Amino acid sequence: MVENAEQPAYPVGLRLAGRRVVVIGGGQVAQRRLPALIAAGADITLVSPSATPSVEAMAEAGEIRWERRRYEEGDLADTWYALVATTDREANARASAEAERTRTWCVRADDAEAATAWTPATGRIEGVTVAVLTGTDPRRSAAVRDAIVEGLRDGTLAAPQHRARAPFVALVGGGPGDPDLITVRGRRLLAEADVVIFPPSNPVVSIGTILAVPGIREAIAEAGVPVVGLSPIVGDAPVRGMADKVLAAVGVEATASAVARHYGSGLLDGWLVDTVDADAVAEVEAAGIRCRAVPLMMTDVDAAAAMAREALALAEEVRG
Repeated sequence: MVENAEQPAYPVGLRLAGRRVVVIGGGQVAQRRLPALIAAGADITLVSPSATPSVEAMAEAGEIRWERRRYEEGDLADTWYALVATTDREANARASAEAERTRTWCVRADDAEAATAWTPATGRIEGVTVAVLTGTDPRRSAAVRDAIVEGLRDGTLAAPQHRARAPFVALVGGGPGDPDLITVRGRRLLAEADVVIFPPSNPVVSIGTILAVPGIREAIAEAGVPVVGLSPIVGDAPVRGMADKVLAAVGVEATASAVARHYGSGLLDGWLVDTVDADAVAEVEAAGIRCRAVPLMMTDVDAAAAMAREALALAEEVRG
């Protein structure tokens, strides 16, 4: 093997299901590594005269085959991947040499520089596998892995899905529930969104409260998807509640066009007003927001569905 510290390891995901994997040594290293190999569906043979109770339990459960002896030449025949982790450096060196001859990728626990493969620090969250390699500094690898996993968990790192998936609607700030609904789950959902829709809710005490949460406006902007709002004012009167009085308290006129300007073109891409406010369309578009007049009164399920379709259609129009 040609060694060059300036040449980084090539990262790759091994698909080991049904393929022979040999683990030499049944101590703590094997105990840590075996669960992931089992989860990958590997055909695992453990070669070791002894093992930790946890490793013994894996053998008793039939998850691995255990040959209770020391390593012997030929143990790596027909092997795709090997983990060498005994306390006998001479045995480790012989096993590593066999792996080199048989072209078997081999992780060596006692000497990373002599190995042909390194095990990354890994973590999984919502179908994403994070794997980090920092050469021979496993603590740094673990710290970077933890930071990435935590970022994906709390939404500070966005990882939207770009392949086909089943459509769904998520309510962010939609009422009582998990206290992290807005700050954590909400941010994560925004990062994965195809469209963001502001319902015809109170723009000050409802939508405004959500937008005031640190990081929410930034998360909407970073999502890079159309943002469409539905006017909570129809014919100069609120759809429900006391939005007109709350708007007046913050100096905003209770009209469909004034609420659009209150949100602003830096936030909104599209705005739906009711047909009775069709004369507001030109004013809203003059403020840099695409606007359409459609029926907004949710008199029944069909009317609500039609309004949702109009919002999505406007989003596609904005998307171009």
